[in-house]
Amino acid sequence: AAPGAPADDTTLAKINLCQLISNIPQFADKSIRLIGEAMNELDAQFDSLPDEHKKSVTILYNKIAVRRAALLSKAEKWDEVEANHRQLLAAVEKTFGKDGAPPQALTPILDLLSTALFKQQKYSEMEPVVKRALALNPTDDSLINMHSICLMEQSKYEEAETLLRGILTRAYDAKGPNDMATLAARFGVA
Repeated sequence: AAPGAPADDTTLAKINLCQLISNIPQFADKSIRLIGEAMNELDAQFDSLPDEHKKSVTILYNKIAVRRAALLSKAEKWDEVEANHRQLLAAVEKTFGKDGAPPQALTPILDLLSTALFKQQKYSEMEPVVKRALALNPTDDSLINMHSICLMEQSKYEEAETLLRGILTRAYDAKGPNDMATLAARFGVA
């Protein structure tokens, strides 16, 4: 590759091949492995890149990591999804700083990382990930539900109830008393 290029040609060719074959079911495992290798190669090259290329490489890294996670999720390889997204989170934080990453970049990473932790029943590890996602999207009902499930699995029932009542209260405020009764009945909450 030319000096200062965002990534070497071999890595880019590997990424393109992975995207091509990842849609063919019998090549899914090979694609998962090749994407992982490409991610590791990008990670190894990252520090030597000029600053003006780091954000574009992080965006590329994010795209291939999301593709790899989708393949791993289909195969229910949740431990690998977790490792994939921890690696991706580290890359994003390395580029933007721990608190400087844009929410639209962090939210899907944290969401899938928390799902992977949930699927592995790693609730105590999942809780700070979900809380971080909620800090970015405090009224996201799916994240609040995920957090409440995480709390219930850790026998933190009162905290979970408070979160769920918050969802019902917002629904009541937005829709009025008739819808609140419907929601309360559906969730078995008096």
